[in-house]
Amino acid sequence: MLSQYNEMMRRISILGVLICLLLTGCEGVISRLPWTTKSKKVVIAQIFDKFLYLDDFRSILPAGTDREDSTRLATIFIDQWLKKQLILDKAQLNLTPAELDISRQIEEYRSALLIYRYQDQMVKAKLDTTVLDSQILNYYQQHSDNFSLPENLYLVSFLKIPVSIPDLDMVKRLIRSENEEDKASIAHLGDYPGAKTDHYQNDWVPLSVMQKELPSGITIREEMAQEKYQIIELEHENFVYLFYIRDIMFKEETPPLSYVKNSIKDFILSQRKIEFLTQLENELYEDGLKKNLFKIPKPKI
Repeated sequence: MLSQYNEMMRRISILGVLICLLLTGCEGVISRLPWTTKSKKVVIAQIFDKFLYLDDFRSILPAGTDREDSTRLATIFIDQWLKKQLILDKAQLNLTPAELDISRQIEEYRSALLIYRYQDQMVKAKLDTTVLDSQILNYYQQHSDNFSLPENLYLVSFLKIPVSIPDLDMVKRLIRSENEEDKASIAHLGDYPGAKTDHYQNDWVPLSVMQKELPSGITIREEMAQEKYQIIELEHENFVYLFYIRDIMFKEETPPLSYVKNSIKDFILSQRKIEFLTQLENELYEDGLKKNLFKIPKPKI
C-alpha cells in the first residue's frame, strides 16, 4: 500500500514539473502529458468519470509565480483534487436520496449571494457615508453612559535616552515642564543615536502602546502607572526609558471622545446602512404592489 502511494506521489510530482514547463512556454511538453480530450483540453488527472484539466490549475495559479512554486502548487493541487473526489464519491454512495438533494440549499445560497451583491452595489452607489463631527459629538453626549473603558488610558510623554547622558535629574525636570524651550530641549535629546521621544500626538493610549517602546525582557505594569505626574523609569542595557504620566483615566470611567470617535462613526454608518437597506426593501415592496406583481390565492372562508 505504501509503495503504491509513493509511486502515485512520484507520478504527481513528475506531472507537476511537466505542467510547470508547459505553463512557462515549453509547448513541446504537451506530447509528454498522457491525455488530451477531443476538445484538445489537456487532462492532468482522472478518477472515475471525473477529469482535472490543465486550465483548472491555470485558473488558480497566481500571476508571476516562479517555476519552483508552480511545480509545488501543481503537485498539491492534483493531490488535493484526487482526495476530494474520493470523499465526494464515498458521500454519494452513503448518503440517502434526501441527504443528497441539496438543490434547496444551493438556491438559498444563490439567492442570498445575489441579494448581498445587489445591496452592496446600492450601498456603494447611494449611501451617504459622510459623518460630521457634530453628529459624533451629539451621539457621544446622548449615550455617554453606554461607554466604559476596558482598561486604563494615559496621556504620556516618552523618552528613550542613552544611560551615558549626564544629569538625568535635569532631564526629568525638562520632561515635566510645559515650557516651550524645555520641550524643544527634550526633542533634541531624541537626536542621540538610538534615542527616541514621543508624545503620541497627545492622544490617550493604553499600557500596551507604552509597552511597545520597551525591548523584550522589561515590562511596564499597571501598578507602576497609578498616579498623575509621575515618571516611570526603566533601564535596559545602554538605555534609560522614561514615561511621564501627564494624566490618567481609569478602567470603567467614561472614555474621552477622541478614544471612541472612530467607533461611534462606524456605529452611525452601520445604523445608516440598516435604515437604507430597510427603506430600499420597502420601496421595492410598494412598487411591486402598485404594479400588481404579487399573486396570492384568496382563501375560501
